[in-house]
Amino acid sequence: MKRIEGYRALPKGPVKGGIVVLHEAFGVTPHICRVADWLAGEGYATVAPNLLASVGQLEALPQNKLGLDTGRALIGQRRMEDVLGEIAVCVEELRVHGKVGTVGYCWGGSLSFASAAKVPGVAAASAYYGGKLGELARTLVPQCPVEVHLAELDRYVDFAAAWGALQPLAPGVVTYAYAADHGFHRDDGVTFDAQAAGVARARTLAFFAKYLVVNV
Repeated sequence: MKRIEGYRALPKGPVKGGIVVLHEAFGVTPHICRVADWLAGEGYATVAPNLLASVGQLEALPQNKLGLDTGRALIGQRRMEDVLGEIAVCVEELRVHGKVGTVGYCWGGSLSFASAAKVPGVAAASAYYGGKLGELARTLVPQCPVEVHLAELDRYVDFAAAWGALQPLAPGVVTYAYAADHGFHRDDGVTFDAQAAGVARARTLAFFAKYLVVNV
């Protein structure tokens, strides 16, 4: 089976399902690896694919303006269809563990939402503060349950526009708002908000437990 380059983590005990962790513009950073490890600790097999590898970025970018600008330029070289194809490969890899979900942050948040509409086999998608969520909500129809985490004080995303575009998609898409800035989940960033991140994590775990875990 084809495998996409990235970071992988497996639970030490029984596996509840699989989750594809989708990165920000910086690539597979230590934060993204910690997310994969956290979810593995909760019982999910995880893959965090490097979605910039095909355009030559094999290492994580520095989490500063230069890294952000570089990441955005690299993202601009990628076709959405090709990226979703790589996510589909990861979903197929994880299906041996049961139902598969996606979770993503910033660029990855937009990709997680798009995966819910475009990638076969995605059973649930969690999307954090994606810059294109408003646009995608108006053009795509999710085929599985979705939860979205938006930052009310987001410096990069038009919160009101994204919130307004997402509301008509309820109840299949549940949207939460946090009094925090963009990147509030990234625990090594200047906009990290421990309280908001903690609430969002609890909601994400409950969401995946509801839609990925098969009770026998």
